[in-house]
Parts: sequence; C-alpha cells; structure tokens
Amino acid sequence: MLYNYLWSIENFLFNFSYLILISEQAFSVKAALSNYYFKVNSDVQCRKAELSPPWTSESLVSCVAECRIRFHNRCNNIVYNNLTSACTPVHPMAFSDPVLASQPGDELFSLQDKELTCDVSAGFQLQQACGASACIRRTTAEKDFEDALDDCKSRGATLFSPDTYERFALLPNIATSDQQTWVGLKKPEPGFDWKWPNGNLILQDFFDFMWSPYQPSHDLSAEKCISYLFKDTSACKLHDLGCSRNIEFICEQN
Repeated sequence: MLYNYLWSIENFLFNFSYLILISEQAFSVKAALSNYYFKVNSDVQCRKAELSPPWTSESLVSCVAECRIRFHNRCNNIVYNNLTSACTPVHPMAFSDPVLASQPGDELFSLQDKELTCDVSAGFQLQQACGASACIRRTTAEKDFEDALDDCKSRGATLFSPDTYERFALLPNIATSDQQTWVGLKKPEPGFDWKWPNGNLILQDFFDFMWSPYQPSHDLSAEKCISYLFKDTSACKLHDLGCSRNIEFICEQN
C-alpha cells in the first residue's frame, strides 16, 4: 500500500516536472521570438546546408518552435514543406557551394528582426541576409587594425564579426570588391583557442568554412589580424594579415 502510494507521488512529480519543462520551453520560444518573425525568403543562398536532418511538424509555427528549442540562436532559416510537413533547418554557405535540392511544397523562411533601429545620421544602414540583421557602417578610409577598432568605438560601434554562417552572408553585400576589409577577429596566442570578441569559441565546422584557401598562415608574429576579401564568388573568405596594414573596415552599431 505504502509502495503504491509512494509510486503515485513519484509518478505525479515526474509528470508535473515534465509539464513545467514543456511550459518553460514554450515560454523560452515565445521570449526568443518576441522581437522576431519568420518571413518567406526567395534567396537560395540561404539554403546551402542542413543544420540537422528534417523532422515532421504539423505546422510552420510548431516547426519554428521546435527549431528554436533545439538550436536556439542558430535557428535562423527553415525550409517547411506544407505537403509533407517536413521541417528542415538550413543555413547559407559559400557562393560556390551548391544549393540543397528542393521538393514540391518546399518554402524557405528566414528570421527577421522587428526591433533593430540603425543610427542613419551616423552612417549606419540596416543590412539583412539569411536571418541575420546588423546596423553597418562601411568606410573606404584605410586604417590599421587598432585605429580601425578605435574609429568604430568612437562611433558607439565595434568591428563587425562574421561569427555565424548567416552573418558571414552579409559580407558580400557590404564589402568592396577586390579590397581587403578588417573584421573583428585576431589570432589567439599559442596554446589558446580561437574566440570571437564576445568570448564565443569558434566551432570547428565554422572554422573550416570561413578561411580562404591556404589560410590562416602559421606566422603568428607577422599576420595576427583578420581581414575579409571579396574577390569573386569563389573567394569570399577570411585572410590573416599584418595588423599594421592600412585597409578598409566595417563597423557594427552596438
């Protein structure tokens, strides 16, 4: 009798905890999406690779909710098929990479920021691509890395960091063709991990993706700062460079 009673309590507590977990997940999704919405997107560049294999969702809303629960801020682009109910999180890659094969009923949706306001009077313009949004000021004035960083700080900004596949997809829209441009990244000291200025580790799959061929070099003394080169559709990646070089740079509003 006592055993059955205790088992009933344990079962009740388990179910109650599960309901709390589901409620917390639903709340976290609502909070995560409170300033955003997913919008139909025809840009095939945004569906170059799967973030995970597809799963079945009864609606686009549940597809978005499940994606945000599973992948949080990495979920920025979704292919939802209204015929098969297949939900596939996707992301952009390089221009030269092939687009994922599409099926009848597939439709691409990308995250849109509803709240981001750019200081146009200070030269910042809204840039959006593949679910990424940023207030960007590109300058053709050439400075070394530290002076470029100081220039951005003086404008309430920082050097732009292309720290996700989606943010990387912004660069071809804002960089000058055939010109190197400073971005917010430096090589770590020997023995330390590669990190973005916000402290986030650079994951191996993204590290392999972001470099131009034969980059980065192993010369830590001469080429410690990182630039972006938009040369053509097959060479839109990062290069290491001597920090004293004077080149263009991209500021992102804080």
